[in-house]
Amino acid sequence: MTEKEPFSKVKTRARPVAEYFAEHPDYVWKWGLTFAVGIALSYMLIKKLKEIKNSSENKHD
Repeated sequence: MTEKEPFSKVKTRARPVAEYFAEHPDYVWKWGLTFAVGIALSYMLIKKLKEIKNSSENKHD
């Protein structure tokens, strides 16, 4: 039970996530890569929408 002591001190919602990754360490890089790709795609989408918005505003002038 000494392995679980650090988790018992944490009183946040992240505790189940930490326990999950402690049980499945091989999933850490998969989830990390998934979040990185999601953030990158979101950034590219927002950038593209801003370009479309700016080009449509310039056509009206």
